[in-house]
Amino acid sequence: AISELIDNAVDARFPDKILTVHVTMKPDYIEIVDDGKGMSEEQASRCLKLAYSEKKNQLGEFGLGLKTAAQSLGKTFSVITTTLKDEKEYIIKFDEDEWLRSGNWAKHPMHIKKSSSKEESGTTVLIKNLKIKYYPNLATSIKDDLGIRFAPYIENELIRIKVNTLWCKPVPLDLTSEGKEEFELTLPDGNKIKGWRGLLKRGESDYYGFNTFRHGRLISQHDKIGFNPHPEVRQIVGELHLDHIPVTHNKREWIKESQ
Repeated sequence: AISELIDNAVDARFPDKILTVHVTMKPDYIEIVDDGKGMSEEQASRCLKLAYSEKKNQLGEFGLGLKTAAQSLGKTFSVITTTLKDEKEYIIKFDEDEWLRSGNWAKHPMHIKKSSSKEESGTTVLIKNLKIKYYPNLATSIKDDLGIRFAPYIENELIRIKVNTLWCKPVPLDLTSEGKEEFELTLPDGNKIKGWRGLLKRGESDYYGFNTFRHGRLISQHDKIGFNPHPEVRQIVGELHLDHIPVTHNKREWIKESQ
């Protein structure tokens, strides 16, 4: 769910600037703050409209990320956003109990107040009345997971993500001296598959195979694509970037019938 909210931030990043995302996880709230482009008044007014999205071939293309992700984490949440040079800040609030009572899926109150700075932009999602069970090591687990999920963006210095006080980092692999062998394949229909492959110095029991990505976002881990799982091949690792293949709306798996 937190990855879904970061997807929206990635889609709103400035092309010439490293996007910074701060994730704060506490027992009574979760907050995700980014310094991306933010939303205009019109965009903010529609951000909680179910299945609405202007994005095509981006991480948040299904229009479900912010709404379903935030609601799965807590019963109430606020979205605070502003764009560069805008004198106003837009605040949209969602209360699950009030929403269920009213039965209105389309309307959510939006408040407008004077922005603190014209030189800043970005979006904050503040989630309270948490539904998830908080435990002391949760933030560390989330940090490690985000380091894997957004590894291509982090490695290419497009984004940086901090969870509480620690920065997310991709997990280093102990490869043989040959290192990573990069490749790019052009399919008969013109679509491309790219990535890299390598061999672990020591084979791991289940942690081998390819991590697969769509538009830089992790879809699956340790996929045994192109070979049959067997103890003799458990050193094979790599990445596959399959931007042309569709995924399910929750971006947790490929629609394999499409391949």
